[in-house]
Amino acid sequence: MSCPVCEACDTSAGCIAKPRADCRRPAKAKGATLALTNRSQDRKDALRFAWTKGAATTLAELGDPVGATDYTLCVFDRTGGADRLVLRAAAPHGASWKPKGAKGFRYRSRGGAPDGLTSLVLKSGGDRKARATLAGRGASLGLPALALGTPVTAELDAGDGACFAAEFAAPSKNTATTFRAKGQ
Repeated sequence: MSCPVCEACDTSAGCIAKPRADCRRPAKAKGATLALTNRSQDRKDALRFAWTKGAATTLAELGDPVGATDYTLCVFDRTGGADRLVLRAAAPHGASWKPKGAKGFRYRSRGGAPDGLTSLVLKSGGDRKARATLAGRGASLGLPALALGTPVTAELDAGDGACFAAEFAAPSKNTATTFRAKGQ
């Protein structure tokens, strides 16, 4: 059985929403932030995820987003004791990616195609130096109604390897239109 990114294979239930257990975490407490804004006019929806002060990551571990590596942001909340996938947004490999110096890559998509992501920066480095920052906006994000069940997990998943994640258990704001939190 093969399941899409953001899902895990379960022999009895098939593909289920489930965060990966093998993702890198920030090397320092509160080394990640997540902000989601769901406006009544979907074109004003917004997303920001920053995984900073990350665990050591080599350039090779970032993969090749120019030629082969797709990146997907998965956001899960916990409702009724079960993980629920609330957002899946992709930054596919290809021409929207460029090398960023000798340490990373940058993704730019003015229109946010295909899933609303407009920028993604990946940087390799030692403990507390590696980072990934992502932004998105507009109706293509497909944001759900917010007021998410906690903890919320955000993971940036490279389809062929690396995964960068953080958990957000105590949001500073968690309403029907806004979720804001620093990672644990």
